[in-house]
Amino acid sequence: MQADRAIFTSASSLMAQGYRIVAASAGLTSVEKREITKHSPSHEALCDKSENASGTSFYRLSTGRVCVSYTCHSGNEESGRGGKRVLTNVLILDPTDFEHAGANPFAILRSAGERLDFQAIPPKNTQTLDTIMLNANAGDPSLGLEPKFPESYEAVDDSSRTFLIDRAISEGCMIAVLDSGGCDVVEGTFLSIPVTMRVQCDFSIGLRFALARKYRLNFVSGDTGPMERVIKGQRIIFLKSWEDESVTQHEKSPWTQMVSDCRTRNLVQTVLNLTDQRFDDESLSAMDSIAQRQMNLNRLDDGSLESWFETLAENHDALCPIERRMAENQQKRAAECISRTLERTDTDELSQWMDLLVFQSPRYKCLEESLAALQARIAEQEAPLAG
Repeated sequence: MQADRAIFTSASSLMAQGYRIVAASAGLTSVEKREITKHSPSHEALCDKSENASGTSFYRLSTGRVCVSYTCHSGNEESGRGGKRVLTNVLILDPTDFEHAGANPFAILRSAGERLDFQAIPPKNTQTLDTIMLNANAGDPSLGLEPKFPESYEAVDDSSRTFLIDRAISEGCMIAVLDSGGCDVVEGTFLSIPVTMRVQCDFSIGLRFALARKYRLNFVSGDTGPMERVIKGQRIIFLKSWEDESVTQHEKSPWTQMVSDCRTRNLVQTVLNLTDQRFDDESLSAMDSIAQRQMNLNRLDDGSLESWFETLAENHDALCPIERRMAENQQKRAAECISRTLERTDTDELSQWMDLLVFQSPRYKCLEESLAALQARIAEQEAPLAG
């Protein structure tokens, strides 16, 4: 899939100087260029002042397209203000292409990083940039579009992870101090929410906060004093520490309880499989119920004959498509649990379940086979001894 590009930095020419879009793909409209200019950071915008500092942001344009940007230092400032020049590469995608790329801004940047030097200043006579092909089959999976649950996502504890997931699926603005690992933390958060919700979760990492870039998630580092004066009186959640009461006493939503339960049970791939499904409006409205359904699936093997037969008796015609598929899988697994239990249970203890087994067995091959085996065992026990 193709992505348009724009480069925003400080450069001098006969026609202009200062921070602006110095080169862009032909597919960008004037409206999109103005909005990208508004969102792009300029002089001393990186929290880290070192040579290798970088920042990342993700946001939507009014045209419906989405932007993934990478900001870094590139040489010295040309404006005479001193310091390092800030350069931002912006990738612009259609929403459908963004979803096809796994709705993962970090995977998109990894793929683009194979082909682009993010620190390179375009030649002064270059104003038009080619589009870039995003490679879903890169030789190194870490550079392709495959989803990645970063190990350093473990840098924050469970209460912090679940708090961030709830912030990611909620309206409002949060600023948090995080000295390192911001990209991994946000990628882990993104991969924990449905693909169709990710486009709404704009964010910035490693960039000084500005009200013009008031995103849902903002991660900063360094001296926050000037920023705190800017946000005073604003309806913004500001976390100086992950020990803040708003984090430690946060009441988990059913969805974050489910993600936490899956991680505890080493079922990370289950989360990825679930969030990769397309949640339509009906499914988004049923997120709490879907989350509870997944937790029930996680604990299904710990149930009893009674709970498994209750699962088989459930009617799921009114459920949304995603939960209906989960319910069908839950019933199939419940039948398998019943079948395994029947094989190792004394026939005298199974008489109370015989009617239910006869009723449900036509729906599941494993129960049909178990019923036949059970009936054979009973017949063998009741047969008179040979004289």
